Amino acid sequence: MKGLETMKTRRYTYNGKKYISGSWEERDIHDLSSLYLGDLSNDDDGDLIELQYTMYSDYSGCVVERSNCDVILEDYKDYISKGLWEVYGGYGTRGIVYQSSMLENEEFKDMLESLDNYPLVDEDHFSNLEFEIESESWEDWIKFDLSRLLDQSDLSYPDDDDKFRDKFYQIIMDHDIYFTHEDAISAYIDLEKVIQYW
Repeated sequence: MKGLETMKTRRYTYNGKKYISGSWEERDIHDLSSLYLGDLSNDDDGDLIELQYTMYSDYSGCVVERSNCDVILEDYKDYISKGLWEVYGGYGTRGIVYQSSMLENEEFKDMLESLDNYPLVDEDHFSNLEFEIESESWEDWIKFDLSRLLDQSDLSYPDDDDKFRDKFYQIIMDHDIYFTHEDAISAYIDLEKVIQYW
């Protein structure tokens, strides 16, 4: 149990209510599959414990937290609303909280201790997620920005989207140009370097 004792975790109390028939009424936490972060209060004695390495947003966290969140929610889907909850909030905030009763589950407890030693649950999922984010970045901005820079440099590129993308990937692989993942949702790559080898 050494690992669990060293983990620094936030604790919360659930204080959510629902507007029913003209008045606010308490909501039973076990009726909910996810919790709004605004309905949680920081409480050192609270029974909801933030699962470390799963909390991220548009402006915080990284692909590790996003991957862990996805994998754990899938692996422990039978415990959702029965000791484990996904939390969400503004600016794409997402993560997991659990009740101390989950520590009776040996597999869950082992996973927590493992995270304390190495904060990634599934290497394959993480790699696939990074590639997915990089592919989305190609569609979101790289294709447009790269074509504009190539036009400005009087360099030609294929009209066919697949061939254009393939040439881009071939250049970055041949010349060890890597994506940078600065957050949980996007990837950056230095297009000026790519153009040098076009």
